[in-house]
Amino acid sequence: MADVLATRNDAPELAGKRERWVDLGDGTYARKVVAVGPAGGSLAAPSAIDDAAFVPGAGLLAPIGALADESGTDLVDEGDLGAPRMTLNRVLRVVPSLHDGTQEAADSLRGCTQGTLLALGARTTGAYTPVQTNVNARGVILSLQVTAGPGGSETLSLYLRFQDPVSSSTANVLAVLAVPAGSYSSRGLFRLIVAPGASSAPESSGFNKAYALPLPRMWLAQVDPSGSGSWTYSLAYQTVL
Repeated sequence: MADVLATRNDAPELAGKRERWVDLGDGTYARKVVAVGPAGGSLAAPSAIDDAAFVPGAGLLAPIGALADESGTDLVDEGDLGAPRMTLNRVLRVVPSLHDGTQEAADSLRGCTQGTLLALGARTTGAYTPVQTNVNARGVILSLQVTAGPGGSETLSLYLRFQDPVSSSTANVLAVLAVPAGSYSSRGLFRLIVAPGASSAPESSGFNKAYALPLPRMWLAQVDPSGSGSWTYSLAYQTVL
């Protein structure tokens, strides 16, 4: 028996649609509702209602379409249907998200990130970076590039701090790296590494410090001189997954 196609108008939810009974080739048939297209053709629609059980080998699926969108995100309104994003070569964009259990908004998972915390410049007093929000990174590498210093016995210290979620205090020091007096003249790059399993081996160079600790949710960095002399430096970061 061939597939049977009939127009249904006996119920409001089926008005203007067609009902097709598809021959499965084994003496049984599956019902499929088809919507009428603008040119008189038919557009396949899912055959199951919301929250209905899917039957492998018998349930019907409808292919999905994706919006080619590489330069920006086309937002939809609350409660609206929307097409997912894809690249121009048809790779579907899927971004897993994390939920903290208390809010509707979720954080999208991220790969390793990097950026500038303090731009290169001369400073005579301590400097704090803005508070950073960590999504799913396990650690961070802070790179302090020192190009000039006051000389003498003055030193420079790099601190990694975390923000208390209750009091918002940033007085909590998680890690510290000291730049010895005069050492910037021979090598100006100093790294502070904070990540689970971080090895202390790089410390042998005298220019690195490692802490086997996880990176908190809210963190910031501080660069503090021991005296009033002028230091010229920049501070960058790279997160570690």
